[in-house]
Parts: sequence; structure tokens; C-alpha cells
Amino acid sequence: MSSSDQEIIEDILSGNIERFSEIIDKYKDKIFNICYSFTQDLYTSQDLTQEIFIKIFNNLKNYRFKSSFYTWIFKIASNHCKAWLSKEQRNFVHSFDSEKELLVCFKTPENEYFNNMKINQIYLELKNMDIKYRIPFWMFYYMDLSYKEIANILCIPVRTVETRIYRAKNILKKRLLELMKDE
Repeated sequence: MSSSDQEIIEDILSGNIERFSEIIDKYKDKIFNICYSFTQDLYTSQDLTQEIFIKIFNNLKNYRFKSSFYTWIFKIASNHCKAWLSKEQRNFVHSFDSEKELLVCFKTPENEYFNNMKINQIYLELKNMDIKYRIPFWMFYYMDLSYKEIANILCIPVRTVETRIYRAKNILKKRLLELMKDE
């Protein structure tokens, strides 16, 4: 944990709750990204991000400075998102109403048709991947977390993280090669 995080936390715990906005500013994008990796929905991710910061604030007194603050809040975020998935009992593979809506999200000015089709297909393949593979893959490649950080957040062994990321890459590679062969 950086000394500035520790200093901010100590100030908040001493009653200077206005400093919590610094924690929000520093970690809001990272928390949102983990929420989005679970939900694949912008608005739900925004709501979950707010709920997680409330949970972080309410549990700040329980933080023991043993692990990095970053790992601690990501564990809270991950657990909150897992609880949301269980509570909602939803498989978020089909969170977009239509493929047309998904294509709008990935429009690029140059080479629009080609890029949209390829990016869209990769994104859909990731969305369709089993969550136990998708989440570690997302955390490693899109959030730049180490295997150890992912293992701490998901409460699984590092070797399991390595295996799941390896399998996710193979699943994605296999599906994309099949699609290219069909074209």
C-alpha cells in the first residue's frame, strides 16, 4: 500500500470523512471495470460501483493494513459482484438486447465494417465464456492484475488462476479459429 493510501485511511478513520473522495477518485475506474467484467452492463456496473464504495467506507475500520489496500478493495468488489450474480440468478451472457446494439458500442471511423465484425465477435466470445474463465482472463488482460492479486481477490490458488487464464486463451483461440475457417 502506498503511504498516501495509508495516510488517507488514517485521516478518514480519525473523522476526516471528506478524504474518502480521494479514495473514490483513485479507484473508481478500477472498481467499475471489475463490475463490468461481471455484469457486461454499463448501468448495472455503475450501480454496483456505488454500492461497493459504500461497503468500502462502512468497512474501512476493519482494514488491517496487512495486504495492499488495492487488493482489499478488489476483494470486496469481487465478492459483491459474485453476490449480485447469485442474487439475481442471471447469466449475463445476453445483457444486450440485440446484436445491433452491441455493434453501435464498437463503431470505429476507419474500416468500420471489418473492425466492427471482428471486435464484436471477440467480445461476444468473451461474453459467452464460462465466468470462471472470463473473470481471471479479464482481470489479467484488461485490469493488469498479477496472478497473485487475482488469486487473492478471487480466493483461489495462484495455480488455479494460471490454469483458468490458460484455458480461457485456448477457448478464445479455438472459437476464433473456427470462425475464421467459416469465413
